[in-house]
Amino acid sequence: MIPIPAHTLQRIASAERLLVISDFDGTLAEFSTDPMNVPINQAGMAALSALATMPNTRAGLLSGRDLESLKTISGADSDSGSDSGGGLVLCGSHGAEEEGVGLELSHAQQETLEQVTAALNELVAGTEAHVEHKPLHRVLHMITLRDDAATTAALTEAALALQIPGTVTKQGHFIVEIGVSQATKGSWLRQAIERFGADATVFLGDDRTDEDGFAVLGPQDLGVKVGAGETLANVRVANPSEVGELLQALAKARAEAQR
Repeated sequence: MIPIPAHTLQRIASAERLLVISDFDGTLAEFSTDPMNVPINQAGMAALSALATMPNTRAGLLSGRDLESLKTISGADSDSGSDSGGGLVLCGSHGAEEEGVGLELSHAQQETLEQVTAALNELVAGTEAHVEHKPLHRVLHMITLRDDAATTAALTEAALALQIPGTVTKQGHFIVEIGVSQATKGSWLRQAIERFGADATVFLGDDRTDEDGFAVLGPQDLGVKVGAGETLANVRVANPSEVGELLQALAKARAEAQR
């Protein structure tokens, strides 16, 4: 049973203009040592896609993954975003990359990323950790070290201690990400709410970076935290399977409210 009172679900589903945005990894997909082969909750993806086709409803994915990786692994369809419904809104790099919106790095940003790359490559040398290259970020991945707490802690501490001018550092589940973008999930979500004129917004996420999104939600909105940990969200579910159940219930209620 989903942990949302029936009257709350009905209120959200009946909003004139509804925005539903979900994180991907850890929310609609389980974690894996192979980031390009993660178990996806297909029921949740189907429900999110169904919501995207409904009138006055926008739905999409907002991920820390780069946009190309998100599109490839999720298999999601996108469109330019009509109010009458369509494909999913797809945003990568914590909102810095949005489908249909160009992205260009300055020379200074490129040089800074090269410094970050060199520093992280030096840290992972001789370990099973690796560095992912994204358009605006470099990511230290340590999930292969999840059974080696000491090495994971040491690498995390060293990466967080790097002081490279012009960068922003974020910590997540077995990752440390260092980038040259100031974008957060919160800044993108705030703009999306204003752009769409949403009367109610649902945002789902599991990681520290998702707290930026929960922070911009209002009393009329619904924040859904996946898993344990302190959160600003007002609803908690255990795992992607329960995310799927929640999104299915929301899609059903939204369809019924629009009849």
